[in-house]
Amino acid sequence: MARYDLLLKGGTVIDGQRTPRYTGDIAIADGRIAQIGDVSESEATRVFDARDLIVAPGVIDLHTHFDSQIFWDPWCTMSG
Repeated sequence: MARYDLLLKGGTVIDGQRTPRYTGDIAIADGRIAQIGDVSESEATRVFDARDLIVAPGVIDLHTHFDSQIFWDPWCTMSG
């Protein structure tokens, strides 16, 4: 039986490969994704119940806030 550091169980997996979403597990070992799919027979130091949540392994969120605007516009006037 495999042993992982973290196991996300039962989440809705969206993998970015244009495959249909599916219910699955994501196993993490040494800070890296070790396995995606049915990992239900495995053990982990920490287990997170991901039911009713979307999990997107390997997807990086590039969303940021440009907070330095306060240096030239102390009132942070809405700009769009």
